[in-house]
Amino acid sequence: MPRPSLLGLACAAALAAGPSLAAIPVVTDLGAENFVQAVSDDGAVVVGVQVRFDADPAGNGVTRWTAAGGTRLIGGLASGRPDVSADGRTIGATVMADRPIAAFWTEAGGWKTLAEQDMIPPLPGWETHASAISANGARLAGYTVPSPVDYYQYRGFSYNPDDAVDRWVDFGWAELPMLRKGTYSEATDTSDDGLTQVGISTTGFSSAYHAVIWEQGDIRQLRDGSGTALDAGTLRCNADCSVIAGGGGGYSGDQPVLAWRYLRSDRGDRVCHFNPHQGVTRTALRYQSYATSASGNVIAGSYYYDDVPPGGGWARNVAKGFLWIGTETGGTMHDLQTYLRGLGQRALDDWPEVEVTGMSANGRYLVGWGIDASETVRGWRVDFGATPRATGGRADYTACPPRTKPPRTQALVAADAPARDQARYEDKPSGEFGTGRGQRYFVEPHGARLLGGARRDRLQALLPLGGGRYLDRSSGMLIAFTRDRAGMVTGLHARRGTAGPGLRLPRKPD
Repeated sequence: MPRPSLLGLACAAALAAGPSLAAIPVVTDLGAENFVQAVSDDGAVVVGVQVRFDADPAGNGVTRWTAAGGTRLIGGLASGRPDVSADGRTIGATVMADRPIAAFWTEAGGWKTLAEQDMIPPLPGWETHASAISANGARLAGYTVPSPVDYYQYRGFSYNPDDAVDRWVDFGWAELPMLRKGTYSEATDTSDDGLTQVGISTTGFSSAYHAVIWEQGDIRQLRDGSGTALDAGTLRCNADCSVIAGGGGGYSGDQPVLAWRYLRSDRGDRVCHFNPHQGVTRTALRYQSYATSASGNVIAGSYYYDDVPPGGGWARNVAKGFLWIGTETGGTMHDLQTYLRGLGQRALDDWPEVEVTGMSANGRYLVGWGIDASETVRGWRVDFGATPRATGGRADYTACPPRTKPPRTQALVAADAPARDQARYEDKPSGEFGTGRGQRYFVEPHGARLLGGARRDRLQALLPLGGGRYLDRSSGMLIAFTRDRAGMVTGLHARRGTAGPGLRLPRKPD
């Protein structure tokens, strides 16, 4: 059952007068081993995935939290990314039929797959994994896997409940194109009208993930004002996708990987990269946005870095949450735990890791998961009481450039794309990780996804959690990879449930 933090129960205590929020934020515990992913706009429904090792397989799947019912499993698979509509009534996720397939869930009707929608269904045998549901609960987006042999080519898909009378293209289930000779794409969010999806794609020239947008089925690469392609690990947008939040992608060997906001309008597009906040550890530092408010004035996500002991030795990959709060002209970066502490809420103070994964449209409710002081994975929800306001100092402020049209033509951009892409190398985790005591773990790239396992002949697909972190669903292990200053993978850090700090396994030479 959920339990508010002790300090959260003191939410009636007011802060000093000023531009900050009026009450102490309330933090609610959403349960152990609950990898929370999304929240409804009123904060009343939270969804995620639960993976428990040494438990009945029926104990794994999609979770739904409400204040009245607590956290409970509603079926489905720990795959893709469960998401919830703005009103909390409809959940989009993945279930198992004759193969994994995207589906809608409602309390009245339960699960209904895309093959049961009286629309164009996925192709026979093709898997479909849901990554996002539209704010109105009518549309899905994610990635699809061809059958019978995928050749590592995962492709984005959209589902729109329209027919040829309503629109000429992109109705029912539809495969989305990839960039040039890419081998992987995924739609990670979709607009209310279904005309726009955002996501990532490779190009075939490198392993980097590029930020893309699909407009009525046509793909376009997102670029900044100088024409440089934007890299990304995942993208999120508001209800009409006029605001896109991204970050991640690439590697952080030479300089930090920054989160960014992309504003679309008839007056011109505007891209703003957020500077890191002061005092942050910069070893393998990378920021990843996972949510945007409707206005784009609040962007939420996580940042990741390698914590190297002062005397040297094994690094630990660490995740922390952030809030970027501002306006169209600029904003301030905040570490989430520091921000909460400044508002009088200390419930997450002793958590070594905090991941932000979702936010309501007005920014009032924030959700995610983390590792508490006992080294247990737990889900959480924060209620700020209102839209959060900036409290950081001037040093953490980023001024955003004015709106501009890209100065170069699309033809010129396309002409030099291969050369740019070839320079975007990212070392992928692969091979054997282990110690002299017989502890071993094997990793093998599978296109843009990873396979992993304790035996080389029994590798299974790992569930990506963002920021170079994965969940081994067969063992319940949370896996994070560490890198050196050149961006090369050096080892992995694995923990399972409440098993303490876990194992640190070095990467063995090929």
